[in-house]
Amino acid sequence: MVKKLFFIFLFFPVAMQVSAGEDVFIHKGLFCARGSLAYGHMTKLDANNIFLSGNIEYYFEDRISLRGDGYFFIDSYKGKQPFNTLHSLFSGPIFHVAPIGAFDPYVGLECGISIAKATSPCLGDPCTNNVLPEEMKTGLNPLLSPVIGFNYFGTKWFHITFDARYIAGTFSDNYNSAPLHEIRLSFGLGFNLF
Repeated sequence: MVKKLFFIFLFFPVAMQVSAGEDVFIHKGLFCARGSLAYGHMTKLDANNIFLSGNIEYYFEDRISLRGDGYFFIDSYKGKQPFNTLHSLFSGPIFHVAPIGAFDPYVGLECGISIAKATSPCLGDPCTNNVLPEEMKTGLNPLLSPVIGFNYFGTKWFHITFDARYIAGTFSDNYNSAPLHEIRLSFGLGFNLF
């Protein structure tokens, strides 16, 4: 899966036959806002999650931007449901590798925070807690997330976006401690301003 994503990321501009002589969409001062659906697979807790996601981004230079991402947890499906709430916020620098015409590949590293509430006091291995779910608290936990993706600018005002990120962190509340390691994929539509 990772090899396929890497191949698509590197060779997408060739496949789209983007030429350097096209209009320049990526420039200093560009402000973008995006919305998308995101899929997440928690590698340690074996859960599949769906999110509504969005981000805003400002290009300080032609190849460097600052971005903020938000993920609103909808639900888990096909497997375990370890969390009732699993929202997250991220912010950090994005480096735009080699924009070619309308194609804008990027990599970045963002710091974040999760707002999570477990469904059970037994996210760990053997469960010895006999606690009612009402007694469990919401946990605020730090996250670190490398991200890779691309934007493809179709017009002056709109673009499509795809990104893949790995999330590393640990959930803890008044009863639990569990890894929040997750791979998230997002695909959506963006709006360009300025």
